[in-house]
Amino acid sequence: MRALFVRKSSTKTAWIIAAVGVLLALAAYVADLPIGSENSLSALLNPLESTHPNLSQSHVEPKQTTVTAMDSASNVVPSIGQSSAVSDEQKIQKFLDQWAADWGSKNLDGYLSAYSEHFKPEANKSRADWLSERRSRIMSKSKIKVRISDLEILNGKGTEIRFTQMYEADQIKAVTVKYMTLALNDVGQMQIVREHSK
Repeated sequence: MRALFVRKSSTKTAWIIAAVGVLLALAAYVADLPIGSENSLSALLNPLESTHPNLSQSHVEPKQTTVTAMDSASNVVPSIGQSSAVSDEQKIQKFLDQWAADWGSKNLDGYLSAYSEHFKPEANKSRADWLSERRSRIMSKSKIKVRISDLEILNGKGTEIRFTQMYEADQIKAVTVKYMTLALNDVGQMQIVREHSK
């Protein structure tokens, strides 16, 4: 009977020792946790969360991306209607300015090259007669000055135009309203097909 009591006491003692050992182990684990932990017990019960705090978030922040605008100056190809494109009116004005400059400087080759081979003079003149007359009139003047203003495109396609022409040569001064029909030749050069004044 005494032996049975000793055996039971030994078993109870072993359980107590085991429990104390577990408590000591827990205490040692808690003692090893980082200083400043807000909740040591929570950290003890959730060791994964304490070492990887990002895993406790309920959602993942979306990755932010930055879109850089392309350099419009180097990546945008200019087209009709854009500010960088040359308008029909600008092209025609440049053509007329050159025509007037060649006329004023008595550059016959430049002046006559502005007229199409299909140009039809007024008053049913032949092209040959018109050319002879223009050469004579231009070269007979000692000084010529021609200015262009008030350009208008009449048909919206750049072929029918009207402008004011101011002409000075020697003792002559004249201001007229001139009408022209323009067309592109086979190589894409702008030329005069019709011309008359009012």
